[in-house]
Amino acid sequence: MMSVHVHGANCKRCCLSRRCFLGTTAAAAVGLTLFRSPHAYGGSELGNYIDLNSFRPKPQVRIKGAVFRETPPYWLGWPGKSWDVEGYRKQFAEDFAARARLVGVDLDQQESPVETDEALEKFINELKANPPDAVIVTLQ
Repeated sequence: MMSVHVHGANCKRCCLSRRCFLGTTAAAAVGLTLFRSPHAYGGSELGNYIDLNSFRPKPQVRIKGAVFRETPPYWLGWPGKSWDVEGYRKQFAEDFAARARLVGVDLDQQESPVETDEALEKFINELKANPPDAVIVTLQ
């Protein structure tokens, strides 16, 4: 379908149609890629590629994690559907550990959930004795 100019030849507002604009832009893009400088994107005189990640420091990051919850037995669910508390706690712990390994973080998760005041005091004393870079607390 041809583009028809409806305003006439003396129209000052319609100097470039959409189709002409797109064609001109495409031609200019092709022209720029054909006639670019050979050194525009890093010529051979610069030498080999340098990996910038090799310059960045890689400190060892330590994270301590724990699950805080009330002492079971308690029931999480809805009539006809129950929630496997221990199963999901273990699944979430495995997911956290996998993500930590993926980014190179040392994640130390407490094996048993913090359920009593004594366990909380023990957890706090461990944090004071060997402070980590971060703490992840999961409320269950």
